[in-house]
Amino acid sequence: MPPRPRVSPIRYGPRNSGGFMWQRQKGRGGCGSVHSSEPASNSAPTRSRAPARERTAGWLRQPPPGLDDSRLKRGRRSLQDSRFQGGSLGTRGGRVAQHISRSRAPARQRTARWLRQPNRRSLQDSRFQGGSLGTRRGRVAQHISRSRAPARERTESWLRQPPAPHPSTLQNSDTAATSRFARIGPMASTAPQPEPPQQASRIVGRRWWCIAILAALLPWLSQPPLGWWPIAFIAAIPILLASTEPAPHRKQMLVLYATVAAYWALTLQGLRHAHPAMYLCWLALAGYLAVYPVLFVVALGRILRQGIPMIVAAPILWVGMECLRNYLLTGISAVMLGHTMADVPIMIQIADLGGSYAVSFVLVACNVALLTAWQAVMSRRRSSSAEPLPHPMPHPVLSVTVAAILLSATLLYGRFRLQQPTDPSTTTLALIGRNERVEYGQDPSRELELFDAYTRQSIEAVRNSDVSIDAVVWPESMFTGTLPWMIGGKNAELARQQGLRPQEFEALVQERRDAFRQRAAAVQAMLQPSRPADPPLPAPDLVVGCGVVDYSDAPRVYSGIVHIGKRGEVQQWYGKTHLVMFGEYVPLIPHLPLVRNWVPDGLGVTPGPGPQAFDIGNLKVSPNICIETAVERVAINHLRRLGATTSIPDAIVTVTNDGWFDDSSIITHHQRCAQLVAVACRRPILSAANNGPTAWIDSCGRVIEALPQGAAGSVIASPRLDRRTSLVMVLGDWPARFCAVLFVGPLLYRRRKSART
Repeated sequence: MPPRPRVSPIRYGPRNSGGFMWQRQKGRGGCGSVHSSEPASNSAPTRSRAPARERTAGWLRQPPPGLDDSRLKRGRRSLQDSRFQGGSLGTRGGRVAQHISRSRAPARQRTARWLRQPNRRSLQDSRFQGGSLGTRRGRVAQHISRSRAPARERTESWLRQPPAPHPSTLQNSDTAATSRFARIGPMASTAPQPEPPQQASRIVGRRWWCIAILAALLPWLSQPPLGWWPIAFIAAIPILLASTEPAPHRKQMLVLYATVAAYWALTLQGLRHAHPAMYLCWLALAGYLAVYPVLFVVALGRILRQGIPMIVAAPILWVGMECLRNYLLTGISAVMLGHTMADVPIMIQIADLGGSYAVSFVLVACNVALLTAWQAVMSRRRSSSAEPLPHPMPHPVLSVTVAAILLSATLLYGRFRLQQPTDPSTTTLALIGRNERVEYGQDPSRELELFDAYTRQSIEAVRNSDVSIDAVVWPESMFTGTLPWMIGGKNAELARQQGLRPQEFEALVQERRDAFRQRAAAVQAMLQPSRPADPPLPAPDLVVGCGVVDYSDAPRVYSGIVHIGKRGEVQQWYGKTHLVMFGEYVPLIPHLPLVRNWVPDGLGVTPGPGPQAFDIGNLKVSPNICIETAVERVAINHLRRLGATTSIPDAIVTVTNDGWFDDSSIITHHQRCAQLVAVACRRPILSAANNGPTAWIDSCGRVIEALPQGAAGSVIASPRLDRRTSLVMVLGDWPARFCAVLFVGPLLYRRRKSART
């Protein structure tokens, strides 16, 4: 019987540097490196660049020299048995490590549980340097990268990867014969090998894909066309979860950006119906709006790492994000989180305290409370599990308490406001609405068809009304009919450009004005009540959407509202002050003549001079056009400016032409914006639209009467007078602007800090 070879154990012990080293124990038997009768060399072990997992897997598959099959089975049992007992690696009865318990759970779960225990400095230090496993100054293993992510996550990720064989061996056979690692089995080559690239799917991960998809799906379900408003209480949770990631990878943020951009493209897809050139603008707008949620994730993540509770930071930063979106690039106020509650009157009454931002603030607080409460419950259930929830958030009790107080106060305040009385009004308006096809640069015959259609609809509305009509309201641009209202005319330079003398040009403008008055008087005559009365009832006023051309200086074209009084006399007119980018103007187009030839003629509108107030009966109204009620700050600032000079108007009359958007959900979004504006200003809103929201909305945001979308008809509205003054009318949106500063702060601070370092 051949002599039994001596086996020198390998001890796995800690070093004072926080890592581990392999040491040889002389004179003992056991599982470890095998020595033959040849003298061992004093040279240092070969440093392999292959991961330790691959070297260990290769050693387990290769039999060491000098051992038969029976001895091999006994010698490898300590590493192949999943129910080994704890001990120091390399001793006679040792088994891998004492930190792994004797449970029947897989070794990966036991190792993961051990990594979560305190006083594991060598594995918990996220800044250790990689080294070859077995060297004196080594650190755990080279397979753990030098990233700033916690070591526990890197180790768990490594444990989930299957081992792969490494066929290469040591190049120097003499050194391999004297090295104690060569006795164990084939090792990786000492030549430098490139690190395999990490796949994008491993970087993103299934969890992040779920977060990104839900970040787009839940808000879409809570908004029109479905409008499932209860989902708004969880719609922000995916974005909040994304902000809790310690260091999101660039590819993760790109995935989140792509899904949110798809959400915006789906929500605003009605924009593409206006003109073929709008397809590019539609996609560009979706890509632009998708930037804001990504910035929110970055800003909130940096705030949370400073120890500030999410229940405090998230609502403030969300309001700041929405406020920033409402100002940059002329502002996009539609599809705010608070608009999901438009059909829940008791929830939106707090809009008179802070606008739609106040409703969004409460909803985000509820999202934070539900998220922290759910994580607290799940963490308690899985406290003994080997896979707890990643990144659990602290302060669950604080979050739930704050959200409960905010929600209760919102409901109580809403109930109180809804019960307050308002005063009746003696003024009645007929809001005319139809579904007429429109297009850019339509020919004059089509404009006359639109004029005739709305004239017939107005006559029918007045004759079928049981009450006297004080004013008839037409949608945006429907009264133009190739004959806009003209002002000015004393412009010698412009007359010279037209080949006319100044007197001839002024007479031509005056002739067009007279024709406009005669046509308006003819329409009013047809609207004269047919019922006998003593004295005869006067014809109603006309508040109509009509183009306005100013020849006072350089020619200017306005999208306007003209107030026509008795006998066709123009009382006042208002020019739209807030224009739609890419809808009524394109930036820099006047300076790009080559591009100007491809732009439709309707994109040359000039902003109006400022807000106006029309006197209709005993009612004082503020005219708005189209997007001016969709951008909340515009309507509020109009009323504030008018209130600073005379008095705040009693109602808002808005005209719009939403025929560009087909029958998409943009029309519903437009109406929801008007509902929140009515509450914020505490003024009723009377809207006349072409294929849009023709509706009477009271000062509490409730839709009293409205035409079905796409239907032709009229709404007879007698708005009630609300004498309440909202806090928004006093402060404006300055609280939201302060939140916007807090939103931008973490982004700029991080950038400056990175530049200094």
